[in-house]
Amino acid sequence: MLASCKHFFFGVKMDVLYKAASLFKELLDTEYVFVLGKKNVEATIHLIFQERHFPHLAGLQHLPDLVFLKQDNRIIFNEIINRSIKIEDIQKSLFYTRRKSINQRRLKKFCSVIKILRDKWLSDAVCLKMQSVCSFLQQFLT
Repeated sequence: MLASCKHFFFGVKMDVLYKAASLFKELLDTEYVFVLGKKNVEATIHLIFQERHFPHLAGLQHLPDLVFLKQDNRIIFNEIINRSIKIEDIQKSLFYTRRKSINQRRLKKFCSVIKILRDKWLSDAVCLKMQSVCSFLQQFLT
């Protein structure tokens, strides 16, 4: 099991895109249900993980010049898992160079959210961690 999205894993430099996809894969077909309520008003949020969601969550839609990213999202995800698509391939995009810090930051934050959900959801620290999860998810819900 991978611990986080740091660039090194057991002393070997890792592909952050592959690492993010590997962490995401651990949560495939998992559903988290959040029930939020205040003053007799209740809202339910279902957080579901499917292969087709990964490319968007990783920000790959911001790289329109890469032809191989125009295929079905499930195929893209599986090619990342099979290491047919690597971070080096993504970095060839002209848009990646312009948005480099945003893409790298997004992948690292994405890994943190997955780690919080996977490892710490039932821990005592969940209340402290939920603020960062909610602020990250808010980017995708608005």
